[in-house]
Amino acid sequence: MIKHIGLTLALCVMVMGVGCDGVETVSKESAAPEVASGVVITIEDFSFSPETVTVSPGEVVTVVNSDIAGHSVTSDSVGAFDTNIISSGNTVTFTAPQEVGDHGYHCTPHPNMKGIIVVK
Repeated sequence: MIKHIGLTLALCVMVMGVGCDGVETVSKESAAPEVASGVVITIEDFSFSPETVTVSPGEVVTVVNSDIAGHSVTSDSVGAFDTNIISSGNTVTFTAPQEVGDHGYHCTPHPNMKGIIVVK
């Protein structure tokens, strides 16, 4: 009986080892999604937090959608930046404009959601 349990345990360990290929999968349910260092905009309860962020020209901005719906971070100036729709639970990055000044943005499907990126 003990020999049978030992063989079963060894077989389980071998099968588990074969399934490992070095790829790490992160599920949507993770408590804290990994984000790039620097400026982070979080979308939650149909609002941007913080509503105003200050960045350097060309800095990478991370957007975390912690809301139940898809949202975007779309520049009020056509073509300056647009994340497209970010599905619930996903994180994306984009490059802030090079032009110094205030850059308003909104969510395309929810235009009442607004924020400002201040480039200094």
